[in-house]
Amino acid sequence: MLSRILCVVICILITRHVRMQLEQLVDCDKVDNGCGGGWPPKTYREIKRMGGLEAQRDYPYIAKKQKCKLDESKLLAKIDGSFVLERNEHKQAAWLAENGPLATTLNANYLKGYFRLYRGDGTCGIERVVSSAVIR
Repeated sequence: MLSRILCVVICILITRHVRMQLEQLVDCDKVDNGCGGGWPPKTYREIKRMGGLEAQRDYPYIAKKQKCKLDESKLLAKIDGSFVLERNEHKQAAWLAENGPLATTLNANYLKGYFRLYRGDGTCGIERVVSSAVIR
């Protein structure tokens, strides 16, 4: 999710499409759960610790945990910081309009059946997830 959001931000800034790498997060993130997912604030901190993310062409995706092969000379997307917005829909909308994009997560475990499972594309060997990411 986060590498997709960074891709959107980079595409906005440099006006061209760049795919960021998920495999780097699977291999090099020391606090999240690789193919099992993670918590966005922790993932942002890990990307910052690593110095950024490589483009997909430079760090091929193989959908399994392996030794971290980070090449600092190929880092493309960097994070200077992140923050959590207030729980105020109007303030979030104003921030989004001014800065965009906005990343959010939803833990569907608490929705008691009101949220359908997403059928995935097999990324990391995961066919179904009970949480979702939204880029608004």
